[in-house]
Amino acid sequence: MSGRTGLSHPRPGYHGAADVPHSRPERTMTGEPQVTLDPQSLNPIEEKLRVPLEEQLTSALQAATERVRHAYTGQSLPEVTAWLFEETKAGLHPDIADGFHPDHAELTQVARSIVAG
Repeated sequence: MSGRTGLSHPRPGYHGAADVPHSRPERTMTGEPQVTLDPQSLNPIEEKLRVPLEEQLTSALQAATERVRHAYTGQSLPEVTAWLFEETKAGLHPDIADGFHPDHAELTQVARSIVAG
């Protein structure tokens, strides 16, 4: 999942929050969603943290995908997309969750795979 992301813009007055505005959920060859951050949007310090952050975001998204898939009972695509977003955020450290803003179209693609079965 290549994509744009920035970690350098925490919310004013909120210290320590990483801003991840454009992480891009995608599917790997195995069909598992994966998050990739655009290294060009990161400053040097953030670039050093990119791999562990991508791993944490990917792990949270994969776990959320499994939880939503197992609990899915026919909800609409927009509902599943919102549900997937909230479940992913719930699996992240609060500072990262506060700044997690995935690419909506890419997250919808992951939700679409759940809806399609």
